[in-house]
Amino acid sequence: MALSVKSFFYLHMFPLTNTILMIRPISFDLNEQTMASNAFQKQKRDESKKKIRAKALKEFDAFVKSREVVEKELVGYSIIATLLDVFVSATNRKYENTLTNYDKLVLNLLPESLRKPKETLYLRILTMCGYVASLTDGFALQLYKKIKG
Repeated sequence: MALSVKSFFYLHMFPLTNTILMIRPISFDLNEQTMASNAFQKQKRDESKKKIRAKALKEFDAFVKSREVVEKELVGYSIIATLLDVFVSATNRKYENTLTNYDKLVLNLLPESLRKPKETLYLRILTMCGYVASLTDGFALQLYKKIKG
């Protein structure tokens, strides 16, 4: 029995693997329009909607907890953490006038408008978080590869 998602969700393309990951929906339900013509969407007579939803969420949770998905998620966290560490460190050293040659190269990876450090540590961190959050997965990966070699 295939189920349709009735609540808000979004799909996220993960360019590192060309895999689509679905964020856990709030609820599931049968798709009445396609159920009659789809062999995978057959409701057993004794299954309640509550039982169907519980089964679908259990299957979904098992998928997202699979080793393959967890490993991909760990790679994403590593990329984000590295970019934030490198960019925040470089902007802080520029603010403190202790730039290294490496920091100068890192700052050249940033858009021109972000190269001048903000006055407070909070604003420097916030600015770099905003920048990293705005990156597409593919561009974040490119920057990570440039930084890590």
